Order: sequence, then C-alpha cells, then structure tokens
Amino acid sequence: ASGCIGTSGVIRWANGNWICGFAVNLGKGQILEAELRGLYFGLHLACDKGISNLLTEMDAAVVVSLV
Repeated sequence: ASGCIGTSGVIRWANGNWICGFAVNLGKGQILEAELRGLYFGLHLACDKGISNLLTEMDAAVVVSLV
C-alpha cells in the first residue's frame, strides 16, 4: 500500500554516544522505498562525516536481502 512515508536514522560511537542523525519526509510512496532511502541517507551521512568503519543495523529484512 502507498501512503505518506518518511525515514530517519542515527549514527553513534561504539559506546552509544550520539554523533549525528537525520529525519526526512519522503512524501508519498511505499514502505520498502522508505527503508531503502533510509539506508542510503545513513550511508551518505556517514561518508560526509568521514566515517569509514560502520556497523549498520536495520529492522527491514527485505532491504538487507536486497543489499
């Protein structure tokens, strides 16, 4: 089903301390699109911050399978 979608994420140090985060309104779309774009935004943000050693956690198994 289509509807209003958004995505968000956080980047933290290994000890859990906050580095940065994001929240984006994506307009109309499907959940899979929101999950994929969330991964994209998170990876892009990590690159912008110069973070090259990254552990990614998601609750969207289908996105993990696609990647």
